[in-house]
Amino acid sequence: MENQVQELIVKFRSDTLSETEKHLLEDWYDQLGDFTQMDYTSEKLKEDREKIWGKLPGKIIPKKIWPYFPEVAIIIFVLSAYLYRVGHSDRSAKNESLISQIAPASNKAILTLGDGTKISLTNAKSGTVAEQLGISISKTADGQLVYTVAEPKLRGNDVSSRHPKLVSISQFNTIETPNGGHYQINLPDGTKVWLNAASSLMYPISLNSLKERRVKLSGEAYFQVKKNKTKPFRVETGKQEVEVLGTHFNINSYQEESEIKTTLLEGSVKVHYAMTNGAQSTQNLSGEIILKPGQQSNLKQNGQLKIVQTDTVGVVAWRNGKFQFDGEDLKTVMRIISRWYDVHVVYETEVPKNLILQGWVSRKSNLGSILKMIENISSVHFKVEGRRVTVMN
Repeated sequence: MENQVQELIVKFRSDTLSETEKHLLEDWYDQLGDFTQMDYTSEKLKEDREKIWGKLPGKIIPKKIWPYFPEVAIIIFVLSAYLYRVGHSDRSAKNESLISQIAPASNKAILTLGDGTKISLTNAKSGTVAEQLGISISKTADGQLVYTVAEPKLRGNDVSSRHPKLVSISQFNTIETPNGGHYQINLPDGTKVWLNAASSLMYPISLNSLKERRVKLSGEAYFQVKKNKTKPFRVETGKQEVEVLGTHFNINSYQEESEIKTTLLEGSVKVHYAMTNGAQSTQNLSGEIILKPGQQSNLKQNGQLKIVQTDTVGVVAWRNGKFQFDGEDLKTVMRIISRWYDVHVVYETEVPKNLILQGWVSRKSNLGSILKMIENISSVHFKVEGRRVTVMN
């Protein structure tokens, strides 16, 4: 069974799992708790953990070694879940209970209409939640926000000429997910957007009737843009603008991160550096680059714009219910955890700058199991008090 699991993990990392194999791997992970009744002592836990570390040249894992230890890099984070599940009985039952109460993110969002009305999609019942300019806004049973053109007069490409006031009075809606929330939106033009935690998307409700489709994003979202060659789709994110005709891509534009990352999975996009003072990007004199599938643009705060090859499976793992870390430092990982679990992270001491994490884990896991996994593969420890997580070295 151990060899089979290792093979499945390796295939997961290379994105070659069949649907049947995906279910097998997920079932294995979900059933780890069944081992908690085994006679697994602290000594045995320590012994097995040392066996894992024995395969590595040090406890602090530099990023450069991972290509030479692919199986260890893949397995170590998942195996830590096993070590935690079977060895957690040594922990205080009271502390475990408090931490386990911090659940992962769920479908939570606030919809703000053009007139300022706010609707809690978290509490709203399934069905129509609002109607504006002939467009019906509804919530599905599985927690999606769907925009549907309700009046025939809004269909077609010549709406602006037949209804000249429509564009000028076009109202904007904004959907916001809090820390600990996420949501899917189906826009009026057929474009689908998945919002990650602590993110917002602003868009005109007459999106399908305008000459161009323009939205504003803060945070992170995955887009499946409906193709329309006559109406380009543009996404504004701070100093960046992405232009597409129809494609699948991911944008990570959290303000607390040092870069805006745009990753293309399918199609083609143009990434513009939105220069406000006439200056040019120092890395690209035109202030514009074109991405191909598998590429990612990184825009730094100073305007440096560059293209890198990336693991698209890892970038969009969040949309598929997983955290996947490919050499992120601890503080980056803790920011992700903070947004997803709605906790405040503080640092008692500085953590080693060369401490990085590699691996994946289900985003359905409770906070306690995630933190214990990190403790098992690093020198840091955590103290949880309410929704405050203190990181100790």
